[in-house]
Amino acid sequence: MESILTSFRFLLVVVQLQNILDEPTAGDIEDALDNLSRDLPEAFKDTINRIHRLSPSRVRLGMDTLMWISHAERGLTVFELGEILSVRPGRSNFSPRHVPSAKEIVECSQGLVWVNPKTHEVTFIHSTIQEFLKKNASQFFPKADADLGASCLRYLMLKEFGDGPRADGLSIISLLVKYQFLPYAASYWGATRPEVGDQARIPISR
Repeated sequence: MESILTSFRFLLVVVQLQNILDEPTAGDIEDALDNLSRDLPEAFKDTINRIHRLSPSRVRLGMDTLMWISHAERGLTVFELGEILSVRPGRSNFSPRHVPSAKEIVECSQGLVWVNPKTHEVTFIHSTIQEFLKKNASQFFPKADADLGASCLRYLMLKEFGDGPRADGLSIISLLVKYQFLPYAASYWGATRPEVGDQARIPISR
């Protein structure tokens, strides 16, 4: 029990330090020190507020990262996550230039996630972050299931996959190597079924 409490205290200090060091001026750092989060949920909320103070594109990247890592059906590598984060409504082709780097993913999530150097999987720095986000999903990700399902469908409808099933094993392997999110999208696009109203509000374009 003591080790668990020590772990939580250490995590709180880590998140507090991240919040403090992110401040732009000495005065802002002093203000942050005067208003330190008292517990982990408050620290997580402060970090998410910091994400929302970034530029619009970085807010989208940071919050989409948290949504995918907290709601995905399985763990995602940084390569899989980068591919799906690059997909936009109305864009019909896969654009490697829009795939964020591991550094950008970690920075835009304000240090709440990290990339395992051995497995390349993107995970939260502590399991309590996932528990917090799932518990407060209605506040942060009110349409997570619909958004994830629609993103998978947008991905599958890209022109790169418009030729349909491949005829031989070599071309299938080549496709899977080039587009690493494809197995996830094909396996889980229908894992959660959004309500009809949600489907109508989410555009899916080729």
